[in-house]
Amino acid sequence: MTPPLAGLADALVAYRGRAVLGPISCEIAPGEFLGVVGPNAAGKSTLLEALAGLRPLAAGRRDPAPARADVGILFQHHDYLPDIPFTAEDVAAFGRVPRLGVFRRPGAADREAVDNALARLGLEPLRRQPYRELSGGMRRRVHLARLLAQDARLLLLDEPTAGLDPAIQEDLIATIAALPGPGRAVVMVTHDIDHLPAPCNRVLLLKKGLPLAIGAPEDVLTGERLSALYDCRMGVERRAGRFMAFRLGGGEGTA
Repeated sequence: MTPPLAGLADALVAYRGRAVLGPISCEIAPGEFLGVVGPNAAGKSTLLEALAGLRPLAAGRRDPAPARADVGILFQHHDYLPDIPFTAEDVAAFGRVPRLGVFRRPGAADREAVDNALARLGLEPLRRQPYRELSGGMRRRVHLARLLAQDARLLLLDEPTAGLDPAIQEDLIATIAALPGPGRAVVMVTHDIDHLPAPCNRVLLLKKGLPLAIGAPEDVLTGERLSALYDCRMGVERRAGRFMAFRLGGGEGTA
């Protein structure tokens, strides 16, 4: 059996003495796409930080704890960089830093990794474009190229489609759908199940830092569970392998 890339065992994260996540247990297997769904302040971003080792645990453990170089993270604030004239290629090349260490300079293999990442995401024509002149969707795409250039085995994506126009969202969802593969897993946080791509094969529902359910999308993404998650009556449809949620009129949620 292939060992998991990362995991949490009875993990608890606290802030100023108050639990903000957990206790929670989960494992991320190679090739898996885990969608993490919940309302604002559910602990979704904190979960990513805990998996990456960026948050200390008040209890429990990381099991296994992945090497830092094997974890690639796209947080929402990564859209923004200081007012320095980085190009799209420069930002993608930052992905090689965890592999280089302190003293080694980029070599042919590093440049090839960046070239391949840009080509895979269709960014070759924009490689010399100033990053700050790119649209929000293209900036997210550049950061996905950064994660691929890093050759990260665990990709942690925090609301990667948030704040984008619908057409750009759909384009980015299609790109994200192709990211998992042999030896590589994706964990994607969203508050909107409509944004989970069809390859998402497991879903975790989080509310107020606690897991409500985890399992196959068809078992977890039900109207009853989403009504409990969002405190309003919800319905769910499945279209072309993806799940779409909608609010039902009248009544209160089940939570």
